[in-house]
Amino acid sequence: MAIGLPEAPATWHVCEFKTHSAKSFAKLKAEGVAASKPLHWAQMQVYMQLAGLDRAFYLAVCKDTDELYQERIRHDAEAGLRILTKAERIIGAARPHQPGPGLVAVPLLRPPRRLPCRRGTGAALPVLPPCLARTGW
Repeated sequence: MAIGLPEAPATWHVCEFKTHSAKSFAKLKAEGVAASKPLHWAQMQVYMQLAGLDRAFYLAVCKDTDELYQERIRHDAEAGLRILTKAERIIGAARPHQPGPGLVAVPLLRPPRRLPCRRGTGAALPVLPPCLARTGW
């Protein structure tokens, strides 16, 4: 988060920093964040929704030339709520989304019940490490 931007010195902003290839950067400059990088725009909408802020600052750098692009983004409360509602629905789903016609479901792979030990003994762990056990694997 930042405050003190020249365009709005008293307004707190969510900040997002991204790198782009030359092709992506040219499209960003021509079309802006919302049109050229809708996922970045959506990400900032969620951040603003959760932080209770009205503005975001997007700073991009072209990996090839180090040219900078900046844009201030206004909060779209309806979009922020819609994105968060969708995330909650996905997280709370009892089973994975079933694909529509012509799409193929890709099953998630579960880790083995016995994971190799990383201490160099070659022994296997009899149970899942806590980080995986908490996820329900």
